[in-house]
Amino acid sequence: MLKKKILMLSDDMRLHSGVGTMARSIIEGTVDKYSWVNLGGAVKHPDEGKKFDLSKEISEKTGKDASVVVYPVTGYGNPDVLRQIIALEKPDAICHFTDPRFWSWLYDMEHEIRQTMPLMYYNIWDDLPFPHWNEKFYDCCDLLMAISKQTYNINKHVCQRYPRTEGLDLTYVPHGIDPQVYRPLTEDELKSKEHQNFIAQITQGQPFEFVAMFNSRNIRRK
Repeated sequence: MLKKKILMLSDDMRLHSGVGTMARSIIEGTVDKYSWVNLGGAVKHPDEGKKFDLSKEISEKTGKDASVVVYPVTGYGNPDVLRQIIALEKPDAICHFTDPRFWSWLYDMEHEIRQTMPLMYYNIWDDLPFPHWNEKFYDCCDLLMAISKQTYNINKHVCQRYPRTEGLDLTYVPHGIDPQVYRPLTEDELKSKEHQNFIAQITQGQPFEFVAMFNSRNIRRK
């Protein structure tokens, strides 16, 4: 059976940003069900204008038949770039990801997009008061996928002009982690020379009760 093709508007799935990591996780976890095209954003993307076919790499990693293509773009794109990708790839649906303020240009053309394909939004908004200013953005989307229970609650309360129906145009898709990557080390790994050298490097030979590590991008707000 021919798989439906989804166009993911997000960070470049090859990058190690939070959005890029989650986009990659979603894509790799569903390649058996969907073909994917990633219009992958970055600040001043060095690969802008190129095309990368990751199908073979992801097939080998997942053991599943994959069709995944990345088109790098500076920022998150614009109407002209999106129209070009739609004409070239002919997706069955669009899924966008991250803060709605980055997608005002997308919502401005929702009447054009939604004539031929649904517009889905994997979204997060995790603090109150309810962001009623986002209602017009949410209204532009055929499906809201809430990344957390708080986001789900916010989506449901903010959408008043066109109330959402659970399981139809509003659903909870929790943020997750790959248990093959984020997991306790085995006994053999703890005893390995590589691990012992790592501990020695960060403790500088000083006694310790435990070691805590925080791994993140160098962003001021964090």
